[in-house]
Amino acid sequence: MKKIFTLLCVAAACSQTATAQNNFAVLVYEQFETTTTPANWVTVESTTPPAGATSSALSDGWIFGETSYSGSGWNVPAGDGGFAISNDDPIDQDRSFDLLASPVLDLTGFDSVDVIFDYFYDGINGSTGLFLVSYDAGANWLSISLPTNPAWAEQVGVTFQHTSLDGVFSNEMVFAFYHSDEGGSGSGVAVDNVIIAGYNNPCDDVITIAGCDAPQTLTLAGSGTADWEFSTGCGFPTFGAEQLYSFTPSETGDHTLQVTSAEGNSWLDYMYKEASTGCDTLGWTCIGDVNVTGNYSLTLTAGIEYLFLLDNEFSDSETQTFSLVCPVVPGEPCLVSADTWGLGGAPCVDGGCVPVDAEYTAAGIGIYGSETYTLDNLQAGYDYVFDMCSGVGIGSWIPEIAIIAPDGTTVVEWNGEAATGSSLTFNDQCSLEWTATQSGTYLIIINELGTAAGDAPNQVDCATSYAVDNGNPTVLCGTNPAPCPVCEVGTLTSPPVQNLCPGESFDVALSGNSSPNSYTLFFDNSTTGGTGGTEFPVSITGYGQGDFPMTVDEDINGVLSTNSLPPLAGSWEVKVIVVDGADADCDSTDSFTVNFLTSTDAQCFIVGVDENEIGQVNVYPNPSNGRFTVEITDVKSFAQLVVMDVTGREVYSQTVVGSGTLREVLNLNVNAGSYLLQINSESGTQVTRIVVD
Repeated sequence: MKKIFTLLCVAAACSQTATAQNNFAVLVYEQFETTTTPANWVTVESTTPPAGATSSALSDGWIFGETSYSGSGWNVPAGDGGFAISNDDPIDQDRSFDLLASPVLDLTGFDSVDVIFDYFYDGINGSTGLFLVSYDAGANWLSISLPTNPAWAEQVGVTFQHTSLDGVFSNEMVFAFYHSDEGGSGSGVAVDNVIIAGYNNPCDDVITIAGCDAPQTLTLAGSGTADWEFSTGCGFPTFGAEQLYSFTPSETGDHTLQVTSAEGNSWLDYMYKEASTGCDTLGWTCIGDVNVTGNYSLTLTAGIEYLFLLDNEFSDSETQTFSLVCPVVPGEPCLVSADTWGLGGAPCVDGGCVPVDAEYTAAGIGIYGSETYTLDNLQAGYDYVFDMCSGVGIGSWIPEIAIIAPDGTTVVEWNGEAATGSSLTFNDQCSLEWTATQSGTYLIIINELGTAAGDAPNQVDCATSYAVDNGNPTVLCGTNPAPCPVCEVGTLTSPPVQNLCPGESFDVALSGNSSPNSYTLFFDNSTTGGTGGTEFPVSITGYGQGDFPMTVDEDINGVLSTNSLPPLAGSWEVKVIVVDGADADCDSTDSFTVNFLTSTDAQCFIVGVDENEIGQVNVYPNPSNGRFTVEITDVKSFAQLVVMDVTGREVYSQTVVGSGTLREVLNLNVNAGSYLLQINSESGTQVTRIVVD
């Protein structure tokens, strides 16, 4: 059955769509510059004259490489180079069916596809122009009428989604252009600059998390969907692949997002929101940007469906395993605590086995019934001891201790509540030694059983009145102690020089893990002459691996103004220093330079777009071998020239300062093809197409 559809967008609106979605997988880009049929394209023509024809002579069908056309009753204005055209005006007879079809495409890996093209079609004298789509390599066609237009319609877009038209995309997709004049002296159809691009929508691929403590392992690599480049949520744009999850909690309260493994050279942003607000880029709450194992707290409401978004910050591959740990339900055993504490790294500092107590002893904080502790940087195959045999409240009750590996499996545990009158004592279960089965972050779960005096109350939930201090948590090296890791830092991947205008920010990025993973951000002006701050080197402490890449501004994210200090100005060297467990600097990255510019610098001019028009713009020669002269009239103070390729990627940018008529020569070292030249000035923005041959 034939279906008729309308074009989804035309002209400028489609142009904006094509520019914004610059991470499309471009499958076809054809400009019809040569006089032969493009590779893998197919033309189909009628060979029998229709009824009423006065001649049996054949016309040329689709022809290519035309730059303009003038016939007895139909004229095509010049385009931006060669184009394809179907018209039988010269002999006025046989073109009752004339079809130009794209290569057969496998689109099964995409959720949505955009087809963008320029066309000329005025529909006079009974001529018909259609855009066609086939899901079965041309055996059947769906048709979309081309609206008539007295001029070239540029960058018209048709968007297909996997739920539209005939349903899921096939591996035999074909897109085509059709012309017929039914044997009359009709006009024709001209086509140019065809782009076919596919992309995916994360909302069409949501994974349901079955329940609490259900590990999810995910690898994200490569570019993500352009529409999902978040600039909110976790605070900076992310351009890598993404995955959505759905989770509906059964209990209201504090939940824990537990990342038990993280491998790769990138960071994943974890975000969540209620599903009822819609699956889009708005309203996400950042949980954290994650490159190492760890725990993150969030409060969820029972019966509410939540969406969780994992978004890779870069295209580098990153594999992580996570799960959602739910609050303890009254009446159930206290196997997971509602309170989570961090003990810091494994007990190695500067080459020795040093107990890890996270300052609990100094703070006078003891263990309470039903708590969970995290311990990171453990090494597989070595022995560790968790000890609570000393400290505040020692011996108040008999503990139950469980050690959980990074993948969520239990390494060892002491379970079983002693019966009333048991002879168990505190010293029987106040410490536990185990062998690490995996490298990474472990959970140490403590539950309160009977008191050391021998009476074991029937504890059935975690809200017991017997939750009192019972010793300080300490981790020691075991029988087979692990070698202490060498203090080292990951690779600094920030650009070597960054120029920053007022109000802008820059990223400090590290590739790879550091050990230990506590950091100081160091700004040095001793050789660059930078000013602001204290006008001496500035050190900002307390960062962790998961804080990178870190977005920083001239106020160091409010640190300077909070301390009544002026913002940074001039040139500064920036580096990252790794701090060991004894709070001593042990290694640092190479430095990079940040130039804090003033508003009077040329590249800091504010480019605005208003209702005024830029003066006349002439670009010549066009096409050229890459050397273009750009002439702009009525310039007030500056003009910014930006050249982009068909995917929207910037390949050239330059700002020219001056007024009146400006003339600038562009020397583009790029591949042959069509490009967009965008000219920005105080009086507006203008875009024109240029061609490199």
